[in-house]
Amino acid sequence: MGPLRADACLAPFEPEGLLSSISSILSGTIGIHYGHVLIHFKTHKGRLKHWLLMGFSLLVLGILLHFTKAIPINKQLYSFSYVCFTGGAAGIVLSAFYILVHWIVKHVFVALTKERVPNIDHQVES
Repeated sequence: MGPLRADACLAPFEPEGLLSSISSILSGTIGIHYGHVLIHFKTHKGRLKHWLLMGFSLLVLGILLHFTKAIPINKQLYSFSYVCFTGGAAGIVLSAFYILVHWIVKHVFVALTKERVPNIDHQVES
């Protein structure tokens, strides 16, 4: 390899260009939407219904685009079907973790709290 030419561009080269930038913006927007649902929907049922509906819709759209060979799932090119598939899977996984954490808080922490509260009350009364 020879020395760099003075007119050579020293910035890193991105072969996908604008196409992968649009996909990454869309992926970030999907994540922001999941966060907005957490803020604006006040009930657990409303949040889960919205996340699961959007998650399964995006997952099915990504799979349909891939198997109809319209836009194959391609991680290296960050294709639209890949964004739909991963965004849908993220919504479903988010819902599963939300249910799991809600169940743990409801059953485990409440049970531990109920066991300790009478002991505290008993010590205060003595």
